Amino acid sequence: GGGPKVVLVGHSMGGAVAVNLANSGRLRHVDGLVVLDVVEGTALLNLPHMTSFIQNRPTSFKSLVAAVDYIHSRGEIKNRASLEISVPAQLVKVDDSAGSAFRWRTNLLDTEPHWRGWFEGMSGKFLAVKAPKLLMLAGVDRMDRELTIAQMQGKFQLRNMPGAGHHIHEDKPKETADAIASFLGRNGIVDLPNGPKLPPFPVHR
Repeated sequence: GGGPKVVLVGHSMGGAVAVNLANSGRLRHVDGLVVLDVVEGTALLNLPHMTSFIQNRPTSFKSLVAAVDYIHSRGEIKNRASLEISVPAQLVKVDDSAGSAFRWRTNLLDTEPHWRGWFEGMSGKFLAVKAPKLLMLAGVDRMDRELTIAQMQGKFQLRNMPGAGHHIHEDKPKETADAIASFLGRNGIVDLPNGPKLPPFPVHR
């Protein structure tokens, strides 16, 4: 139709949300789906470690710079310039009798009961989406069996991002943006007048 294009993009847990929304029937149409560094198999394997990961991080920081320093020192995200943009939105300033501090805006442990449900069946749901699909991974070793077979059958486009960590869009923002733009242009979702003229990636409906 002539309406606006709808492309869902999600990273990690947000990727699971994007996949579930694309399959929910709540949207009249989905023109494209982009999932960043999350697959069902590895996500489910890592769930037991998520609770301790969240519990072991500081609950507050003296400053935004201290928060950036902490995350950068742990190697979670390698690109400090990106951290300086993304971290402040995750924190909120709190003033009390002890002074000012920056605390996490969202208590992720409150969502723990839902984690498994968000990821179970994700690979099948991803493949069932009747729109061009792009899966971007920090390493192809993260692929589970179902996705590996489907990728060999050409059911979605796979983009490996070597040298990036789990937060590939922060570690390699330009490469991530270029890959998504190329995917959108190649499949006719957006017009890229200066982009390469590539045949559309096959869509298995």
